[in-house]
Amino acid sequence: MNPLVLFLPVYRASRTAFVLGLVMLAAIDAVRMSFAGQVSTFLLVLILALAMGFFVTSLHINRLRYVGRGGGLAALPLLAGWVVSFIAAFGGWMAGYMEAVRQYLAANGNDTSDEIVLEALQDPAFQQEIQRAMQSDPQLGMTVLGAGAWPSYFGFWVVIAAFAIWFATMKPRPPAG
Repeated sequence: MNPLVLFLPVYRASRTAFVLGLVMLAAIDAVRMSFAGQVSTFLLVLILALAMGFFVTSLHINRLRYVGRGGGLAALPLLAGWVVSFIAAFGGWMAGYMEAVRQYLAANGNDTSDEIVLEALQDPAFQQEIQRAMQSDPQLGMTVLGAGAWPSYFGFWVVIAAFAIWFATMKPRPPAG
């Protein structure tokens, strides 16, 4: 397998190269995600996500070139993956926010039962208080952001895997003529 198939959209990717390339990219992305709870620079996270998106799209373009189709369809898996990734991350962030609220309440000697947490979340004064606490304590804020990392990863790669099945089973088009 030509390793440039992963990085540049000017080659052709056989079924094996396509699948192996996606597995390699998913593994590289897993390493990136293992640092997600530690990286607090939004710009760095955005640049890495865009780079991964470019590589995933390049691999899909190369697969489409191999089967004799245009590359326009290659954007569909990436866009669908990003939408599902954001939805999954949002669910993780909500769970992380609830955990941050529980940590904050416990640190201040309060009860952390579900009823107390839900009651506290409805209080506008508490919402401002927890916001200030997250801004002043980066670890508390990273609890929220880090909770969305792995759900986002799995959401993205499940969608990419579903499209990979379709792309890998595409048959080459016969030459026009």
